[in-house]
Amino acid sequence: MLLGLAVGSEAMTREASRIYFARRAAEEQERAETAPDRITREAHSRLQRAYVERASVGDRWPAKDVVE
Repeated sequence: MLLGLAVGSEAMTREASRIYFARRAAEEQERAETAPDRITREAHSRLQRAYVERASVGDRWPAKDVVE
């Protein structure tokens, strides 16, 4: 029974992380769109892409668990 709770809470943590990174990506996109100059805009765009990647990778199995 405890193992089931641990697995469930791990899944909840992964989902919470995915949601966090998706929200941060949206914030960075907004900042990029309102940035006063090109350098700032590019920096926020890079951060936005990094957060999107983290959000999208969150549901994938770790490489060691994937059988090819």
